[in-house]
Amino acid sequence: MHTDDYFQVRQRLEPSATVRMLIPVERIALSRDEVERPIPSLSERQFVVAKVQQSEREARRVRELFWYRDALLARIQASWNEVGSLRSGAINLRAIRLTEPMLALLRADDVEVSIHLAENGQADPNWPAFELKGRGQRLSYAARSNEFVDVVIRVDNNSGKHRHYILCSLTRHPPC
Repeated sequence: MHTDDYFQVRQRLEPSATVRMLIPVERIALSRDEVERPIPSLSERQFVVAKVQQSEREARRVRELFWYRDALLARIQASWNEVGSLRSGAINLRAIRLTEPMLALLRADDVEVSIHLAENGQADPNWPAFELKGRGQRLSYAARSNEFVDVVIRVDNNSGKHRHYILCSLTRHPPC
């Protein structure tokens, strides 16, 4: 079930069964400042000396994995209830560990580019200038011959840095 605030998956499990559930998770964009924060210590001591010296690159990677995992855990929760009784509880997700490939999928891109076609207002509403084919990530546009369409390109800069871009249009004629 999907609502504006959350996505919910319900599945009945038999005793001693294990089930893998896939849930959609939006990609997470953390600023450089958020990722560079030190990892909080559970110890009450003021200063803790690391037993193993890490390179700056390795320390940055560990901090990034920690903060993205923290952001992920803030967005997901799991609970259970027993059918026919009042027993219920929360499932602890703190055991989830992120790996580099997982982080690459979870982290939002610095730059997102979306391209779509739009009718330029001169087309006949009964005869659209293009049609959509496919679905999901494989959605494609098929423009009709001798019809004008507008190509709309949107570039979102999520990096927090000023960037300059050059857009080049590459068109390809379909094979005859």
